[in-house]
Amino acid sequence: MTVTITTTSWDVTKIRARAGQAYLMAYPTAAPSDVTTPHAILKSYFENFYVDGDKKTQLITGLKPWAYVDAKGFILDPKYKSLDFKQAVGLDINAGKFLESCNGELNIGDVSVAKFTELLSATANEAISISTSSTAYSSVTKKGVLIGTQPFNLRYIMMYRFPSVDVNGAIIPGEFDHILIPRLTLSVDPKLEFTQTKAQDIKVTVKAESDLYLYSPDSGLAVAAYFEETTAAVPTT
Repeated sequence: MTVTITTTSWDVTKIRARAGQAYLMAYPTAAPSDVTTPHAILKSYFENFYVDGDKKTQLITGLKPWAYVDAKGFILDPKYKSLDFKQAVGLDINAGKFLESCNGELNIGDVSVAKFTELLSATANEAISISTSSTAYSSVTKKGVLIGTQPFNLRYIMMYRFPSVDVNGAIIPGEFDHILIPRLTLSVDPKLEFTQTKAQDIKVTVKAESDLYLYSPDSGLAVAAYFEETTAAVPTT
């Protein structure tokens, strides 16, 4: 019996940098309205950011990137654990694998109290707002956040998008590729350098969790992340 296995072939257009922007929202508090297929759930998730979760061209009015990400961009690092059976005679037999962790990393430059409030999952009472005055100003507002008092993390949904590229290596105007992490917490290393010689930045680790609603229809396992790219775009005539 002849078994035919089809694989991909090399593609020079995929050799490219993928600089992009990160968008962050609170994890939805309710299940998507349609949970019948992965496509329907993903469409609902993308509509936290886009007017249309299939087209993914027009962002929701007023939506801006979550932070200024440095030149390294976003690094996603899924780690799989191989399951091997060690037999008495012969090499190990691979019995499968499982996703041990799925973490991402980015450095953000807009260091502020508001960002700290999100990164630390501070409560409303831990974010302090003071309205006062001074000799020079009739009204002065100061904001602060308590550090070291947050035992738990809020859940977020994050989208990282970057321009789509055609088979000739040119940008497809108005189209984007995406990494979506539907359910995550933020782990922060809040090292702040108050110095003249270095711009402040914060290292943020994105820790993906198994989503509550998005599952593989074949394996039944929960999804940690989704990678999507534009493969064809036919101009309107």
